[in-house]
Amino acid sequence: PVAITNFQFVATNKDQAPRKVKIFSNVLNMDFDDAESRVPTLELELSEEDIGSQLQVQLAKFKRVSSLSIFIEDNQADEEVTIVNKISITGWPLANTDMKNLKKVG
Repeated sequence: PVAITNFQFVATNKDQAPRKVKIFSNVLNMDFDDAESRVPTLELELSEEDIGSQLQVQLAKFKRVSSLSIFIEDNQADEEVTIVNKISITGWPLANTDMKNLKKVG
């Protein structure tokens, strides 16, 4: 598990940049119906100024994250296509990784 402190959404085209974003922590096997009907851990309404900025989140909501689902509902100009160039997630692991336990796969 990890603790998450910040999200960043980067888009070069501001009109097609995300506007309404729902983030679900520790919810497995989600589909689009779930994303529209479930209560998200965090719901963001991004302005054009928010695009590319580090968005700080409440640590209590993202303290022990094992899985993360991000649903981008619409974009700044309500266009058909939303384009995101990069999503950055900042945080730290809650337990140290023991390098002796890593094994080569494949």
